[in-house]
Amino acid sequence: MPGTSEDQFVRQIQHGIMRGCNKTDLAGEQWEARVKTRVIRPAIAWFVLGIALSCWGCATGTQAFTNPEADLSAITRVAVIPFENYTSAQFAGEKVTTIYIAELLSSIAVDVVEPGEVARVLQKSNVIGSTLSQSDIKSVGASLQADTLIFGSVQEYGRERFRNESYPVVSVNVRWVDVNTGTIIFMGTASDQGSPKVPVIDVGEEQLFSVLTRNVCRKLIDMVE
Repeated sequence: MPGTSEDQFVRQIQHGIMRGCNKTDLAGEQWEARVKTRVIRPAIAWFVLGIALSCWGCATGTQAFTNPEADLSAITRVAVIPFENYTSAQFAGEKVTTIYIAELLSSIAVDVVEPGEVARVLQKSNVIGSTLSQSDIKSVGASLQADTLIFGSVQEYGRERFRNESYPVVSVNVRWVDVNTGTIIFMGTASDQGSPKVPVIDVGEEQLFSVLTRNVCRKLIDMVE
């Protein structure tokens, strides 16, 4: 309470409690000590914990940038470059890429190049997705007959500890690049966090992260629409 000391806070609540309580068997100091120990301090502790957990939950969100000069409605065919994996989770890049493509197909009215064809062209061009130069982007886009290349990276895919709890977290970045100009059309980041109370034995760890990944991919795609 801004501008109010703990003792003042105690006396205010003590006064309210004493209205409906019989304290004839307790001295004033004993009563104040009991109120402070049993009511005020636990309440303050829970309040602080609630704020901390709320702030932790703020990590689940989105950020986006759309090029004001870009015409998203002009995009007709996109190719998703395999996402980079910056986590210790094995195959996180492949898993997120697969789910992102599935959500893309079900959400936006554009053609999506078959992943196998993307892999074939990248291998033939002897380039890695994250290292494509502007000329590489143009040549790969031409080979795939795509007007936009979508790059992505998995920033978080695992459990993060906070206090004594372990939270499942997924965080992904994507950027859409115009093949002809090499400029960024759209760039976004999204994350989602599960509850530590979800029993993994019932849901399954893999299924849990699949749900979080799907939520993240939907957020990223919704920002483009």
